[in-house]
Amino acid sequence: MLHIQYVPQRIHVPPSLPRPEIQLDRWQYRLTAAPHPGGRRCGAYWLSVGEGLSIAEVVDRNGLPCGMLLGFPIDLRAACLIRGLWHLPHGCGVRTDDAIHTTLRALGGRFVWIAPHPSGTRIYPDAAAQVTCVWDAAGKEAGSTAGAILEQSDYQKRFRARLFDELGIRREGWFPAGLTAHHGVQRLLPNHYLDLTTWTAHRFAATTPSNPKPNEVIDGISDIVRLQAKALLTDEKAVAAALTAGRDSRAILACLRDMAQDLTFVTVTGGDRHQVDSIIASRLTDAFDLSHQTLPRKTADETAQARFIRRGGHCYADSNTRFHPSIAPLADDYVFIGGLGGEIARAFYWTKDDLPSLEVTPALLMKRFGLRPSPTVEDALSDWLDSLPPMDDARDILDLAYVELRLGPWAMAQFCTDPTLQRYSPMISYDAVRLLLDLQHDWKVDDRLNEAIVQRLWPELNDHPYNTLGPWRDRWIKAQRVLENPSLIAKKLRQRFG
Repeated sequence: MLHIQYVPQRIHVPPSLPRPEIQLDRWQYRLTAAPHPGGRRCGAYWLSVGEGLSIAEVVDRNGLPCGMLLGFPIDLRAACLIRGLWHLPHGCGVRTDDAIHTTLRALGGRFVWIAPHPSGTRIYPDAAAQVTCVWDAAGKEAGSTAGAILEQSDYQKRFRARLFDELGIRREGWFPAGLTAHHGVQRLLPNHYLDLTTWTAHRFAATTPSNPKPNEVIDGISDIVRLQAKALLTDEKAVAAALTAGRDSRAILACLRDMAQDLTFVTVTGGDRHQVDSIIASRLTDAFDLSHQTLPRKTADETAQARFIRRGGHCYADSNTRFHPSIAPLADDYVFIGGLGGEIARAFYWTKDDLPSLEVTPALLMKRFGLRPSPTVEDALSDWLDSLPPMDDARDILDLAYVELRLGPWAMAQFCTDPTLQRYSPMISYDAVRLLLDLQHDWKVDDRLNEAIVQRLWPELNDHPYNTLGPWRDRWIKAQRVLENPSLIAKKLRQRFG
């Protein structure tokens, strides 16, 4: 299964058809209702993909087609990468919603699944929508970004310049609640599927909420991290893992203790927060004899920054826009493991003072996000709130808001912006996200999970500090960061005072 190479048959389309062949950048894809030269037939639709984006055909145990996986998926049960052809494990399928949810839980990595559901073709994302999907209902087209599905003239005409500025996209802002930078183009959020019959998105619940004990969360998360890393180690490329002064990378290091000698740990060096990362990472690598590379922070020129923003559909434009060339030395020989996902278990948008009865409104969400008030966004947030299942505790709504309204449309909106180094977040899968969301509240607000993972699996790592070089040096580094990016002050004020 690991190395079977299968390419869906290219269907010949007469050149007289009005649709020209679609040209796509790396890792981009486009699914249309109209045939076009070079497209691959996908049920009633036609699929084009850019260079480097993997396509795997999905078949059931009888060899019957069950759609396609796009991206970089992992079979968690077999702990291997999915390439070319994937036979569904027992209990998985497309005939019922339960079978689809079982299939999603069997997958790690980053992907979208074009699935032939009995009621019509659907697109399902992974647990954090790590392979982006946007769509234009009027044009009946879906793809990775607005740039993949809109012609250049439409891209410019439909650009929402005012909303782009209001949300401060160049200053750590983003488009929540399914919005994008273009009129009529919507984003598929985590925990939603796109129905290609009606061209509408619908919420689904891949697992039932539970009340796991902290030890069960620790065991579950560490198992999923190890399975995904094990799969990556079977590939031709070496595996590089982030090593910073933070808690998430330290927890992943602890989970991968038995594999640590097979990994290369990487730290970006430079000013502000990177000073802390560099020094703490150096101490860790010396203490535990880790293979370590430092990558000097490099700044992209204006042309590269403009290309980065355009590749993401103008939905992301903050610090990685400037510094993405820093990881270029890894792209040819490595895949990369990062710590995204761990913050789900940190009460990201709530505090110790929040009560279960807190009224969560669009205005409150905007304040917690640190975004300026916007009627357009608040209307979309109102729709998102209306879509929620019954939830007794407002803090659970705020945690779900982090996953669906920030992690997906902010962090993962970068998928196509720098289509060079394959990046994986092994703390993310459907079961992992469920465990992180269901962690008991006192653990979340006290930020206890990652240090507990380290204490269980590699306690000596906790002998080194997290995110600090001492109070005086920390204040100086923080001041440097603010001087470099003054918009951080305004964002913090909006989060505190609205």
